[in-house]
Amino acid sequence: QTSSFVIDYDEPSFAAPVAELEKSHPSPTAADITAFAAHYISEKTYARSFDVASRVATTHAGDCTEHAVFTAALLRRFGYRARVVLGLELVGVSGGELPAPKIVAFGHAWVEHYEKDHWEIADAALGSALPFGAPGVTRRAGEKPGPKLRLVYLPLNLLKDESAAYDSARAWDTT
Repeated sequence: QTSSFVIDYDEPSFAAPVAELEKSHPSPTAADITAFAAHYISEKTYARSFDVASRVATTHAGDCTEHAVFTAALLRRFGYRARVVLGLELVGVSGGELPAPKIVAFGHAWVEHYEKDHWEIADAALGSALPFGAPGVTRRAGEKPGPKLRLVYLPLNLLKDESAAYDSARAWDTT
């Protein structure tokens, strides 16, 4: 895919993060790129409005929107088909000391990249912030089981009827 106004990986300021990534990963996978973006954006802040990728390359700052455009730009720069998605993140929490399962939703931006024959989620903003107990995260020796997390990404284009989306989210088995 090509560079665009927001995903502007062909700007001079984008050369530095590309070179840094290539030092450790000459042929980076999508997971390598996502992890790099999570680390590269070292100032996790809501103070940015919606910076383009080349601006994120110089500020090293942002929230989920900056993580998304920066990750998408890196993915495209390394030959992946990638797109930024805006929507809701649904978080189901159960277990631990919670009296009942809870579901919360918040606005979020993430990236999807095309792998083989389907789109995969790449989330540099949340990928490094998952606590123990989340899927794929193990406990430390001797640590009690904590709450379980389930994350579901709902792109805005799927929210034609919010009540149906919410009802299907409530039907999840979060145990």
